[in-house]
Amino acid sequence: MAVGVVVGTAFGGVVSALVRDIFSPLIGVFGGPDMKGFIVDIGGAKFLFGDFIASVINFLIISAVIYFGVVMPMGRLMPKESVTEKNCPECLSSIPLKAKKCKWCGSKV
Repeated sequence: MAVGVVVGTAFGGVVSALVRDIFSPLIGVFGGPDMKGFIVDIGGAKFLFGDFIASVINFLIISAVIYFGVVMPMGRLMPKESVTEKNCPECLSSIPLKAKKCKWCGSKV
């Protein structure tokens, strides 16, 4: 489990660098402002509105990269489980799908 945490942390760093170094400059190319500069000042309190939006966008991009780069390929690689047994309606024990009679209680299925 410790290896998974270390690998996950390293992968998070790689994905954060990808977002910071590749995706964020692409947003700037299309005329998007640096959102970290959006600050709302109310009664002397500074609300970093742009920083929050930038963090949300960063989270969404990281989530998408992890989902499409890890979760979906692993779902395709994992073998599908085939159902070979069912439960007897009387005694709830497992019996083969093609069984017509329960081997445990003798009831017809």
